[in-house]
Amino acid sequence: MIAERTGYRSAKTRLDHLQAAYFRAAVAGDLAAASFVLKVINPRCSILGLDQADEATERLRTILITGSREEYVAGLPAIAEATDDEDRAGR
Repeated sequence: MIAERTGYRSAKTRLDHLQAAYFRAAVAGDLAAASFVLKVINPRCSILGLDQADEATERLRTILITGSREEYVAGLPAIAEATDDEDRAGR
């Protein structure tokens, strides 16, 4: 476990140093530096687990209901029913 944490820290530290070295140039408009910084961010996300959706994130969705207020209110039971069906299905 300690070795895993040490490896994590050293990899993260290397990525921190690489990103810091190119960040100022990237922000100033250097496209090559910006591309490099973005390439450094990807493995950082992987190391930190940010590339994995958690259960709550997977369940988030946006619903757009158009029409009048009355149509919106009339459509709410259908949304609630669909959500209940998904919950029962284990999604």
